[in-house]
This record gives sequence, C-alpha cells and structure tokens, in this order.
Amino acid sequence: MRADAYLPPDDYSTTIILNVFKGTPASFRIQLEAALTQKNAAVHHVWVNAFDSPSLQWFEREYNSVSNKQKDGHYGPNSPKLSFTKSTFNYKFHGRFLLGLMAPTKYLLIVDDDASFGSDAVANLVELITKKHRGVWGSFGHLRGSGVPNQEYRSWPNVKINLTEYDHYEMDYLSGMWFIEQGWLEYFFKDRVWTWETGEDIHLSAMLRKYLNLNTYGGIVSRNAPSLPPKGHTATKGRYFEMREWLADHHLGRGNKLADVRPTIDTLVYAETAEQLSSLTSMIGSCGPDSNRWWCGLGKTAAVFRGSCRDQDVAALISASKELCDATNCKSFALKSEFKHPIEFFNMRQNFGHDHEEVPLHTTVADLVPSLTGVLQNVTPRRFLYAVHQCRDVQKGATGSAGVYLAVARTAFEAFVSTPQNFKFSEGNHTIRADSSVPHLPDTVGLMWNGERVVEHNIFGVSCFKMADTADDSIHVMDFMDEFVRGCNKRSLEVLLPLTRQIQTSVDEGIIPTSLSLAGNKIKELKDKRLHDEYAIVLMHALNNNSFLKMIDLSYNEIGDHGAEAIASFLQNDVRLRKVVLRSNSITETGGIALAKALVMNDFVEEFDISSNAIGNGQHDADEIAHDTLRSFR
Repeated sequence: MRADAYLPPDDYSTTIILNVFKGTPASFRIQLEAALTQKNAAVHHVWVNAFDSPSLQWFEREYNSVSNKQKDGHYGPNSPKLSFTKSTFNYKFHGRFLLGLMAPTKYLLIVDDDASFGSDAVANLVELITKKHRGVWGSFGHLRGSGVPNQEYRSWPNVKINLTEYDHYEMDYLSGMWFIEQGWLEYFFKDRVWTWETGEDIHLSAMLRKYLNLNTYGGIVSRNAPSLPPKGHTATKGRYFEMREWLADHHLGRGNKLADVRPTIDTLVYAETAEQLSSLTSMIGSCGPDSNRWWCGLGKTAAVFRGSCRDQDVAALISASKELCDATNCKSFALKSEFKHPIEFFNMRQNFGHDHEEVPLHTTVADLVPSLTGVLQNVTPRRFLYAVHQCRDVQKGATGSAGVYLAVARTAFEAFVSTPQNFKFSEGNHTIRADSSVPHLPDTVGLMWNGERVVEHNIFGVSCFKMADTADDSIHVMDFMDEFVRGCNKRSLEVLLPLTRQIQTSVDEGIIPTSLSLAGNKIKELKDKRLHDEYAIVLMHALNNNSFLKMIDLSYNEIGDHGAEAIASFLQNDVRLRKVVLRSNSITETGGIALAKALVMNDFVEEFDISSNAIGNGQHDADEIAHDTLRSFR
C-alpha cells in the first residue's frame, strides 16, 4: 500500500494523464503546456502515454522541448513532475485508466488528444466535483435521445451547451475528458470489459453509476480554452461504431440513467437453474385474459443469473431466459433502429468467466452481492422475484451451494432496497432535479417464489417453503399482516406485537397459520392493555377474504358493541372459521343480536363462545343466545 493511500479530505492533489497516438504534435504541445501551467490547482504529476504511436518521434520531440523549458524554470518553480511513457504495444483506450490506478494523488484528469482545456481547468473541476455534484466531470459528453428505441438518435448529438456561459449538464457518458477521484478506478474493472477496442468512456460512466451511484456531468471546464488543430481521424467509424452501439445498449441500456428513458423491465427474476425459469414461463403461458394468479401480472420479465460454468448449465439458462423474455415481451432496450442489440437477460458471469479455476466459495459468494445489487440498481424493476427452496431440502442439506447463493441473493436485495436511489436528471431540459439531495429508497417489491407459491420478501421472515394447503395461502397471510399494520397506522393504534409475532413465527417456519389467539388473560402484553373496538374493526377488515384462519380467540378483552358488529359483518361472509371465542368482553345485547344474526347466515362456524358478556342486562343468558342461535341454523 502506498504511503499516501489515506488522503486527507481537503486534499486536492491531481495527476493529469495525456494520451497521444495519431493527434497532431501542435495539439500535444498546447495540451502539455496547459497541463504544466494550471492555476490555483495542486497538480503534482503530468504523465504522457504513447502506446505504439505511429508518430512517436514527433511527440517525443515536442515533449523534450517542453521538458527542457521546464528545467529552465519557464513554467515556474513548482510546476508538476513530468513523465513520458512509451511502448511498442498498443494498450489502447483503456491503458491510460490502467496507469491511473498507480497515480499517487486524490484526483485524476485523463484527457484525449483532441480535447482542449485551459489553465483554469483543474481548479474549476475541483470546484465542481466538491461543491456541485460528486461524480465524473469533463467537457463534452454524449446524451442519448428519448424513446426506446430512439429513431431520431445521432451518434454525437448537439447537447446544446451554451459556449458563452459556464454551464453544465448531466451526461450518459463523456467523450474526451474525465475528472474523477483516483480511488474510483477500482470499480472501473469491477465488471469484465467487453472489448479493449473501444468504449472505455461508456464503461467508466456505467461502472461508477452502477456500483457507486455516481453520475456523469459535462460542460465548459475552461472559460478560455485554446483551440486545437483538427486531428484528421476518428476511432468512431465502421465496426468500432457498431461495437460502441452494442456497448451502449448493454451498459447504458441496463442502466437507470439513460437520458429521459425510464426503466422498462417490470420484473427481474433471480434463478439458479433453467428449470426454474422454464417453469415460470410455462405458468405465464397458461394465463388467460381474466387470470388473476400472481404470475399473470409480472409484466415484462427478464432473468438474472450467476452464469458459472462450474456448477450451472449456462447455455440452458440463456435459452430459458430468452424464452421467458419472449413470453413477456421484455426486449425493450434497443437504442438505435439500425443496430438491434436488445437485452434479454442478465448474465453476471461469475468469477469473470474463469470457470476452469478453483475459486473458493466464499469469494464467489462475496462477489455476488455487488454484482446483483449493481444489476438491481441499474434496472430498478417494479418487482424482484427470487427462488427459494423447500424447507425439507434445506434441512437435509440437499440444496448445496445453490442454497447459499439464494440466501445471498436475498441479502443482496435487502441491501438494494435499503440504499437511496440514484436520480435521473429532469426530463427534457437535462438539468439536475431540484430534489436530488433528498434520499429516496427504491420501491421495488421483493417476492420469494417456489413453484406456484409466492410470499412477499421479509428479511426477517420466511427463507424456505413448506408444503401448504393451497398455493396462494402464503400470499393471503402476508396480505393480512400488511393490511392490519396499515389499519393500525391509519387509526393511530399501536401495532399488536402478539399478533405479528404469532403470524411471523408461523411464516418463519414455512407454515400457514390456522389459529390466532389474542386472549387478554393469557398474553403478557394484553394484560395491561386489552383489545377494544378499534382493534376489532381493524382486525376484521384485515381478515377480509380470509383463506387460512380456522380459529380466532379474542376472549378477556374490552371489545364492545361496535367491535362485535364488525365481527358480525365479517362472519356473514366468511367460510373458513370454525371456532370463534369472544368470552368475557364488553358486548351488550346490541352486539349480541348482531352476532346472532350473523351466525344464522354462516354455515361454517361450529363453536361460538360469547359467555360472560353483559348481554341483555340479565334478561338473556349469553350462553343461551349462542346455543339457541347455533341450534336454529343447524
């Protein structure tokens, strides 16, 4: 570790990296002298790289001339340390970023051979990155137009920066100059580079956006930058142009920062096997126009998988992913009409695709978290569906490493939904959103899935499934719990821990609960704070369309007539309950009559206890009312 690895927060030291290949010597000299004469900036190093340049001798001549002038004190006593690196191998566009990993300064300014900057550039960039927006800064950038696909897209659109003003805009990526913190380059290589031929600019912005929530900004970095002679060639043509389009689709298309384009994936599915995906596709194929099963409402659905050839059939996963995408019409990221590169799935290419090496499980598991959260961050789907195993398989240890990965995927999703979102800029005018400083957590809903069963994600809840009576009971249990909590909050009631604890314990064990006991004389939390009418009303409302409870015990509480009427209204339509215990509450004749009428309409309740209530002021015995009523409708 270098001695200055931990730099103080007020350190503004900068290394400028200039890359020369086919540019003109005159342009190089202008850039080099501008780098050596930065004002009000702590530029410590200026590095010049010439990777297999066909014009090496001309660049070396200019470099030596400037270097000699520096030695003579022409650029002042504190001018940066100057270095020249040359090679007979072309390390191409990514090579300068590789060298940037060695820079001993906090900041890096990497400049193309045709990018102009003046002596105020570094001071301005430091001001922008520290006081305006922390992210990638530079001069001119690239904005993709709106629409998917975008029929009006041009390769290098006019971003309408006013050259007479000192203004800046958010970009999809920059195209000639990058000012960043040196430490960020670690994430430049977090994902495997798709090609070394081109696209380093796209890759940089995509990686920092994906893993660090850092966006890219461009505009005027020097008020009076000198003009550079044209260099007479471009790398963006022919096959390189199409390669860049493919990279843009698969980096920016995966991202949530594409100019004015909202994410178009509704559901992202994490799967370990092709069979899981094929099963889901088959279920979706069975949906009719009026189907209300959960899998019929997933919308555009894409799969994400580890992609490890060591323990997965990657070819089968890809094939199953494409079938799922076709079934849900998820191909929606083609950006340009003549270059069709739709994204159909997300292969995380575990271990960088090095499947013939013995990579320890703890390393691959640790790698899954940032990889999966990165995909989630970029896609920002409405739903994240991830598979879970049957509990019996987990208990037998039959899930192997796949079980470990599924558990990690669960944790990765929890990390994602707990992290504030990365904002888009405002649609249309490419300015930063006014509320971008206010943190907002993602609203993606997590769903745990096994066969036809699904349960809403809860990091402290169920992590495996047991066999249930019906496929959709698990959904109703979580819906009941959510509705009860919402009802309590709406009426400013304290959420009943005994209720949530009972339900959650059953869910944790993968069991659908069939009974709910809230007896005030048996539960510690209720002895000093009994249930009253408001709780009964909220509870009955949450139990609407009950599909799982067969017994409910609300005895020894303070439920009165309003609560009894709510219970009676519920009983008129319920078909599941077999036993209801309301013993020793505060129900009078009014509530008793409502309950009796409800029982006449209910053909399913077999045991009903409302004894020890003040029904009829002694004119009628509660037990007789219940007994006579039950006898009358049997």
